Amino acid sequence: MQRQQTGGRLKAALFLGGAFLVAGLTSYLVLEVINRAEQKVELATQLDKDAVVIAKNDLVIGLPITEDDVMVIDMLPGTVPLDRVFSDPAVLLGQTPRERIYAGETIRLERLARRDAGLGLNAIISPGKRAMTIETDTQSSLAGFLKPGNWVDVIVTIRPDDKEVAAKWVTETILQDVRVLGVGDSLGETAEVAEDKGKKKQKTTRTRTKPSVTLELTPEEAERLALARSKGELHLVLRSDIDKMLTETGVPLSTVDLLGIAQAAPPPPPTAAELRAAPAPSPRPAPAVAAAPQNVTTAEVIEGTTTTSVGFDSDGQKIEGSEGGRRRR
Repeated sequence: MQRQQTGGRLKAALFLGGAFLVAGLTSYLVLEVINRAEQKVELATQLDKDAVVIAKNDLVIGLPITEDDVMVIDMLPGTVPLDRVFSDPAVLLGQTPRERIYAGETIRLERLARRDAGLGLNAIISPGKRAMTIETDTQSSLAGFLKPGNWVDVIVTIRPDDKEVAAKWVTETILQDVRVLGVGDSLGETAEVAEDKGKKKQKTTRTRTKPSVTLELTPEEAERLALARSKGELHLVLRSDIDKMLTETGVPLSTVDLLGIAQAAPPPPPTAAELRAAPAPSPRPAPAVAAAPQNVTTAEVIEGTTTTSVGFDSDGQKIEGSEGGRRRR
């Protein structure tokens, strides 16, 4: 007996045909995307690129640029401002960065010191400013987090010379928004660079108890800092690079204010009515005037074997208590 044919084969054939159609469309789309990408790459290779100098190594503040510190790469037009970057590395040789430049960054004109400013620390000092180095402890130097290019406030804890200040120690913020030029012996040396200099350098750095910090100040600020350094203890407070607001600190903080101890208010001055009602001060007695010396006549009285000296005034009266000592003959 012959079996009756069902529609299963027809469905299978339709499903297989649909699968082939979807696969074909997918392959076409993938090939189209690849072709367009290749066209863009080919178009990009045909564009004129700009030669730009970038930092090959980390460039630190105050150290002149050498041939080993820079390299030239090609960049697409419009990616960097050509009037602020360099295309010839020979132009950069010997110039000094005024801020840190990391490896791979383009070297911009505003990040370099003036060519005629010299080398080292003097090349990065702004016109009208001065560089001054102070010694701080580990806490004041922010436990190693302080880096060249940071901005800090300077606080002094000092024993006041004025006796009218009712506190032994006071604390005051004397400088705000001061740029850090250098930390330690180097102008921007990192810990990794210091480690490459050998174990002896590492030992010297670790045993230092008072790291030095170089600040950029105006002449007036340098005078205030010099006086504060000689009279008190300095502390540095790190602030944000984008925070340029100067804060009013008010009166200096003393230990009494810190502990919240209430001081007795001075008595108010007396009023005019109280001054009128107060008794008049009694006159002070005049000092006694010593009597003028009188003419004294001395006579010796002989009684037996003893002799006594007796004084008489101009009127012939015996002066009481004028008898001298007796002596035997």
